[in-house]
Amino acid sequence: MGPTGSGKSTFIFTATGVDTGIGHSLESCTKDVKMVKFSFPEVSNCDVVFVDMPGFDATGSSGKEVLKIIENWLYQASKKNIVVSGLLYFHRISDNRMAGTPLQSLHSFNDLRKKHGFQHVIITTTMWDEVDEDLGTNRESELKSKYWQPILERFTTGRFLHTRQSAFMVLEGFIDTANRDFSRLIQDELSALRQQIGDNTVGMDLFSKVESRVNEQDEVLKRLRIEMKTTMLLGGGTLESVLAQYRTIRAELALAMEDLQKTVDVRLGKRLSSLVG
Repeated sequence: MGPTGSGKSTFIFTATGVDTGIGHSLESCTKDVKMVKFSFPEVSNCDVVFVDMPGFDATGSSGKEVLKIIENWLYQASKKNIVVSGLLYFHRISDNRMAGTPLQSLHSFNDLRKKHGFQHVIITTTMWDEVDEDLGTNRESELKSKYWQPILERFTTGRFLHTRQSAFMVLEGFIDTANRDFSRLIQDELSALRQQIGDNTVGMDLFSKVESRVNEQDEVLKRLRIEMKTTMLLGGGTLESVLAQYRTIRAELALAMEDLQKTVDVRLGKRLSSLVG
């Protein structure tokens, strides 16, 4: 979320390669809500879904109309048990003053955040290539103390530098939380699968293979993320080697699951299925 032209669609395009409509004028290209689903195992166990909201100051729409569009999407999402992991609020660091539209947009965003109880907010600054870094850093500090802290109270910040690496660094907090939740749910599904098998000796032997491969895959994914971060920040690393190991374990897990299902009448949880899907 954020004002028109603050870089929301550019952020999504840079992270995913999917163009939701990048604007180069003051007219908002994102008149309606657009969603981009993205799978990237080096980053997350689960799919990352970006929701590109219209700017609060979208041309042809009043602020109330834009809020109504966003509110309707949130309502429909809750009906489908879609959980919003967090909110990215975009702000141009190149703006030399915080008044008028930027300030109104921030207040509208905060009203929405409080109404729905969203706790995880990342203020993402953009357009760093348009300002001297020292000037931008000073401006960022001033915005934190004078506007963001008094209005939002709880938030973190991130800098989007028009690179995929910086986009993922901004998202890191969201992704880490999602990965921890996903790993916990995987263990719950493994426990449920074990109960389905019961006293079947052959089934338990095959289950042990599945469980072992699932845990191996989780460890390799953790290493992948470390290697990816190292590659992003420093270059080099052994990313390709770990990727090859991940693909091998994924194939072995698929075979182990197939053998188990052929031998015992069991139903895999959707998250376990997604590990090889």
